[in-house]
Amino acid sequence: MKRTLIISLLVAAMGMIAFMGCERHRLESPSLPNTSWRLIAFVGNGVSTPVDYNCFSTDCFTINFKNNRKWDGVSSSNHMEGKYSVYNHNVKIEISLTTEISETEDGLKFVDKLGKVTSYVSASNQLRLDIDENESLLFERIQQ
Repeated sequence: MKRTLIISLLVAAMGMIAFMGCERHRLESPSLPNTSWRLIAFVGNGVSTPVDYNCFSTDCFTINFKNNRKWDGVSSSNHMEGKYSVYNHNVKIEISLTTEISETEDGLKFVDKLGKVTSYVSASNQLRLDIDENESLLFERIQQ
């Protein structure tokens, strides 16, 4: 009887853990879909380096998160697009279309870092996309 009770409790606990794990991965943060952002700085080891806006488009260094888990944007000179996924505050940004033609140094850096983002924090009009604990991309919200 005691053994049956322990096994039942273990099975129930494992079921709850499995259920909660599945639910956690279904949660999508409402703060990214349908938002647009402009990169303002590269942050590394506590030092913020402003972006050099010497670019070919007024939309340069932007990212637009769509509601359908797709995104698009502009580097220093080229259109970019891809898919993104969000689980809690973890984010993965996949780049499916871009080129390196006429990119500035900051444009190349922006594209490279976007593909390495692992998490994000958003507060009012700012978004920080973190690559790791020492490196991130800092954005300001574009009002639409």
